[in-house]
Amino acid sequence: MKKIIIFSTDVYCDLEDLEKKRFRDLLNELINEGHRIIFTSRDIRKKEQLTDINIDNKKIYFKDRDSVKNTIKINEGKSQYFIVVGNREQDLFMAATNKLFFAVPRWCKSYDDKVLKYGIGVVKVESLKKLINVIDNQNSWYYRLDLDKQTTVLSLTSANTLGNHSTEELEMVNGFRKYLKDGEKPMAIILLCHFLASISNNPEFREIKDWAIMPSSGTELNKDMLLFKEKARELMNGKKKEPIFIRHTATFKSHDPKNAAYRLPCDRHFDTIVLNDKYKGKLKGRTVCVFDDYLTNGTTFETARNLLKKEGVKKVFFVSLGKFGKKYIKQDYMLNGNLYNKGYSYEFIDRNDEYGKIDSSAIVEIENLHNIFFE
Repeated sequence: MKKIIIFSTDVYCDLEDLEKKRFRDLLNELINEGHRIIFTSRDIRKKEQLTDINIDNKKIYFKDRDSVKNTIKINEGKSQYFIVVGNREQDLFMAATNKLFFAVPRWCKSYDDKVLKYGIGVVKVESLKKLINVIDNQNSWYYRLDLDKQTTVLSLTSANTLGNHSTEELEMVNGFRKYLKDGEKPMAIILLCHFLASISNNPEFREIKDWAIMPSSGTELNKDMLLFKEKARELMNGKKKEPIFIRHTATFKSHDPKNAAYRLPCDRHFDTIVLNDKYKGKLKGRTVCVFDDYLTNGTTFETARNLLKKEGVKKVFFVSLGKFGKKYIKQDYMLNGNLYNKGYSYEFIDRNDEYGKIDSSAIVEIENLHNIFFE
């Protein structure tokens, strides 16, 4: 999916001469790959500082920010085609308002206060090219299950390492797992960029209003998953920062083999999870996205689905970074009482095995990620 890449003029003007040459080479590569370029500034006189750039109004444009906003508006419904690269709050505002991927070049001589917090930092021109390649590479979700009219389950990658896999795929899957389970950081930025690209490239996500993560087995939120959730919320201009789900009492870890017999039912989660009372009366009719690191049978997501369904949400997207197997087990419960306080009651009604679809092109994208970063 080819992009229109919007650069603030400082992105180029703040480079040293040698790096400017590399940046011009980058522009040529992007244009040859089918992308289009817009430079923008609040001050139209800054165009005079771009004399080395061939602004031909066919492949490379210069527009003031109001004109850029109009360009985005004209392409409304296709705004996932844009990437914003800048160092000013106006760039951040443009990206957040239109739910566009936002990158911040760290070589700029000055930044407005919020941009480093909300954008993805890029240190070198070469790294920016890799980032754009990652965004352009991401078009597929590995796993999809439309559970019902209100619920869609998506997984970004395969978590399986058994069977036939290429060396590149195994290296990436194992690297993601080490990051998510053991906190090893080398794969963090790759996975985060791939994940955010999957959000900005998917038009369905534009209807999401609220963003959440499921609590881990303890009472604290997983800091890495919280980072992913917050970056997605900021990217898509979500307003509510507070967690939707709160675990008031620790429970056992689902991947512990000695607890395998008790892993499936949602009961242990209903006994230990409540909704945040800051959301009381504020979930009805909303579209909500819930993240977790790995999806096996879906017990944690099913807990969330039943809680949100009781509160009258319009639609739920469940997103995991990795999926084990193909089966998802739907579990329906009757909930009664105040879901914002512990002690509400639940009654099991029914369960069904559901099977989502695997898109093998997502595996190719993971292999491409390896090539983008390691070759």
